[in-house]
Order: sequence, then C-alpha cells, then structure tokens
Amino acid sequence: MRTALLALSLTALACQKQAPANSAVAEVPAVTDSRADAPWAEQYVELLDNFKRVHFETDSAALTDLAKRRLDRAAAILDEHPTVSVVAMGHADQRGDAAYNRALAKERAENVVAYLKAKGVEDRQVQARSAGESAPRVDRDTHRAFGKNRRVEFLVVWDPYNEVDGSEDNGDLQSSWIPDTHF
Repeated sequence: MRTALLALSLTALACQKQAPANSAVAEVPAVTDSRADAPWAEQYVELLDNFKRVHFETDSAALTDLAKRRLDRAAAILDEHPTVSVVAMGHADQRGDAAYNRALAKERAENVVAYLKAKGVEDRQVQARSAGESAPRVDRDTHRAFGKNRRVEFLVVWDPYNEVDGSEDNGDLQSSWIPDTHF
C-alpha cells in the first residue's frame, strides 16, 4: 500500500511539473509526502515522459515501424530500470462491436508485450490489458479521433524501495492501479 501511495503522489507531482501555470492542476496543493522530495523523484518524472503511445492502423494489431522504434526505447528503459514495470493498455476506436473492440485492443496490447519480451524485457516487468473502446482519448466521430483512439498506452509502476519481484505486495500495487472489474 505504501508503494501505491508513492506512485500516486509522484504521478501528481509529474502532473504539477508539466502543467502550465494557468491550469487548474497547477493550483493543486503540493504533495505532502516527504518521499516526493527524494533524489529519484525527478528521475521518475523523466521516466514517465519516455513511455510513448503506440498507434495502430484501422482494424489492425500489427506494429508499425514507428511503434517498433518507440518500443525499442521502452525496452531499453525497462532494461536500465529493473524496478520498473508497465501495463500495456490496449485501446480501440468506438466503431464496431464492443466485444470485437475489446478483443482487438487486447491483441494490440499482447503484441506490444510480445515485442518487448523479444527485446529482452523480463516477464515480470510487462502485462497486457484491454480497455477496448471504453476510454477514448478523443470522443469524436472523425477519422483523426479514431486514429488517436487506436493505441496502446503504458501505465508505469516504479517502486524504488523494493524490487518488483512478483511478490504479493507488488501484485497489490498493480491491481490497485488497474482493477480487473473495469476491463
């Protein structure tokens, strides 16, 4: 649980750092957890910035050349940081049947995970999940919006105090971020 609070605190810190001065996020009070001032807090924010979305063509789970380049960078980061794990969350646009979109989004996430594992990322560092069409990035019926919604995004979990070793504590951290009941 301590790790989950740390991750939430640091995510809030990351949002504050990146928000423009006139945004509502900038007005949120500073994180009071003293661990947010730890020397690795800045590194965590930089780490989050390096995991880029991977986009897909219509009705496809095939990785594009751009996606592979981004995943090569993600694999290098995961290799450099053994205490980091990611959930690859697959998404689809809102066209088509919801069950089909969940399956397609899951296939996209699984392809991303398989690519990362082929690059040497350890099993314990990656998971695939599907949000289907339930969490569009852009909620419009345009081709451009559809393209932004066909994606895999990364949920980054970093526990600088403990190794991510598949123990019950770390398992609870991941499930607290991605509840199975929503996907």
